[in-house]
Amino acid sequence: MSLRKMFFVGVVLAVTVAFSGFSAAGDDIADDVRRACRSCHSLKPVCQELGVRSLAGWKLVVRNMVARGARLTTRSIEPAAEYLAALEPGDPAICE
Repeated sequence: MSLRKMFFVGVVLAVTVAFSGFSAAGDDIADDVRRACRSCHSLKPVCQELGVRSLAGWKLVVRNMVARGARLTTRSIEPAAEYLAALEPGDPAICE
């Protein structure tokens, strides 16, 4: 195999591996959000805010909860807020 072909195969493999974890990361943040919220309260207050809060509003809430002891890393604040802002009101992922 030529060097050029090996490089191309390597790039394709790297991109495939990078994107294969993308949906799993979304699942991880969903689990992390549910776990962090449930550590202090039920998911009901979170459910009530779906579709009401903007992304900026969720960022403030998540930062506040982390400051109060919610078990999320600071690197997870943005993805958690994005996850919550993208959910529709009554989403069964949060609203059990």
